[in-house]
Amino acid sequence: MADRKPGWLSRRFNTRAARSYQRVYDRDLLAQRLADDGRYAELAETLGDLVREYAKQTKITDHTRSSVISWIRRCDALVRAGLRDQAETEAVTLSRIITQYEGPNGELAGVLRQTMTSAIRGTRAIGA
Repeated sequence: MADRKPGWLSRRFNTRAARSYQRVYDRDLLAQRLADDGRYAELAETLGDLVREYAKQTKITDHTRSSVISWIRRCDALVRAGLRDQAETEAVTLSRIITQYEGPNGELAGVLRQTMTSAIRGTRAIGA
């Protein structure tokens, strides 16, 4: 076996984790561009993948929070894409998870309520 300096294994794993997170971050930037372009159906699909990818980033601080925020953004995109029933179903599931994660009056619960309310009102104003 080749002579290696101490800590080579941890450096390898840290480099791999950093590359993995960079790929997730790049997909998040792509999702932001989709939102800016108003392509909400594609955005919802991309955010669904991001939710899973952020959840896998266990070596990154606040990976759970990033995953939940991406899921909230997905619910918003689903409403704007016209899939309101699916968005409401996912929002109910997400609200249960948030309640277990930080309690019923937590910050993320408020963000979910505000996001869903504004998204539903926004689509009603457009469709009215």
